[in-house]
Amino acid sequence: IGNSFTTLPDFEGEGRTHKKALTNFKDLVKPGGVLVIDHRNYDYLIAHKTLPPASHASIYYDCPRVYNIKNELVEKDGQLVGLVFKSDIDVSGTELEGDSDVFLQERDGKMVPTLKLNDIPCYLHTLKGFGGLLESVFGEGAEHRVLPDFKERKDVGDDYVPNYWIHVVVKQAIH
Repeated sequence: IGNSFTTLPDFEGEGRTHKKALTNFKDLVKPGGVLVIDHRNYDYLIAHKTLPPASHASIYYDCPRVYNIKNELVEKDGQLVGLVFKSDIDVSGTELEGDSDVFLQERDGKMVPTLKLNDIPCYLHTLKGFGGLLESVFGEGAEHRVLPDFKERKDVGDDYVPNYWIHVVVKQAIH
């Protein structure tokens, strides 16, 4: 699914919207089928108030046009409650270059036609919390593996700090 699930607002509160969305995914997966879903390593963000060191060197940011990437932390009563992802895109040489929303901005020492992308608020799913959410939807008997950055845990050291947690859930077969 990619990193888009964390951008789903919790319209109803207490994670009910997220649980409803995962239930819809579960209903679409055949018995014995697999759901692959991930989220950023928000545990690291919550603990350090910054994303993991190599967070922008990932599969989701492999686009040379996107730049000026910023993450704005959202705090309430001294506690981190969200993250807003902000970025710009260089539209040089595209049909968007003449769009009224495009402005010139300096990038790497030269002025380029730029479009500000929408700010994207993100829900801070923790590894334990998201795993519990998946278990509550798919059931305790469902096979659930967690891969740090698509790697087996045994293949990375204990000091490895992943950018993303990838959850692989197998829907139980009906007997």
